[in-house]
Amino acid sequence: MAYRKNFSSSGHFLLEFIQNAEDAKASYIKIVLQPNFIEIYNNGAPFTYDDVEAICSIGRSKKRFKKDLRDYVGYLGVGFKSVFLISSAPHIYSHPYRFKFDKDFWHDPKQVPWQITPIWLDTVPEKYKIWNVVFYIPINEYGYQLVKNELDYFTPTTLLFLHNINEIEIEFDNKHKKFTIKRNENGIYTLEVEENGNRDITKWMVFRKVVKVPPYIKNDKFTISWDRKEVNKREIAVAFKLNEDGDLIPLKGTVKFGVFSYVPLKEEELGLKFLIHGDFLVAPGREMIQKEALWNKWMLKEITNFIMKEIIPEFRKHPLWKYSYTEILYSDIHHPPFNAYLTE
Repeated sequence: MAYRKNFSSSGHFLLEFIQNAEDAKASYIKIVLQPNFIEIYNNGAPFTYDDVEAICSIGRSKKRFKKDLRDYVGYLGVGFKSVFLISSAPHIYSHPYRFKFDKDFWHDPKQVPWQITPIWLDTVPEKYKIWNVVFYIPINEYGYQLVKNELDYFTPTTLLFLHNINEIEIEFDNKHKKFTIKRNENGIYTLEVEENGNRDITKWMVFRKVVKVPPYIKNDKFTISWDRKEVNKREIAVAFKLNEDGDLIPLKGTVKFGVFSYVPLKEEELGLKFLIHGDFLVAPGREMIQKEALWNKWMLKEITNFIMKEIIPEFRKHPLWKYSYTEILYSDIHHPPFNAYLTE
């Protein structure tokens, strides 16, 4: 299947559902994991005919070429298809639609494109009726372990770089986690993590900017293969952690999830003391960025210029940050292509 190019068996598909909830302007998403199923709820816009058509197509998304950069985050069609790596019978409930894809429904599934052939469901479970969108996904033990690992390592700082989702709630393995973000107009965000009654609150300074895609970047083979050729604008962002006094502080230890391609990437031992965000093109498995892509080099250049020309001047004007920003920005990176830009 074509979707295997973009999604590995290591899990990450839940982040695709978070992306699509963001696309649907959801403010809240809930994920419940049980040994034999996953339930994913969100309060975003209910499914439209176009949404159903996108899910039932191969390599197509209605969101693909929207002009508003905030609408270009996930791929409803392609992103959803990652679910078939762990399930053969996902259900979708979103009034007025209720349907499933089911491999076992067909006498000879090898002869039927069952992953894009919907089967209408006659009833809706009572507890789903109050939600705009619900995904019910049966899984086996293998799928359970993959999703459990993903939930164990889910980083709440993902919320720093979203525009619509304010709260993510997760239930699994006798754990209850809730991540809440409060965004202020001055760019200072409050991130609250609650787990089994324990609360941790951190503050962050987030800088955002919209950049235009140059023509030569659009014509690169990686840009074309990742369907970015028609994209004119992208958003980049940089986030810095603050202490109780409001001063900049470095992130401790290795920034394992220090790079975001709308989902966390595992750039091991990258060495950054802050977080960067951009629509990076990733290698198969979605755990490292595509090092040869001109798109990624352009994005890193834009982030570097953003820091040097716009963020540093703001630091220099701040009564606290002007004394601490050099330590935060200094990094010793040995991972291409980051070292060619952010180290400088």
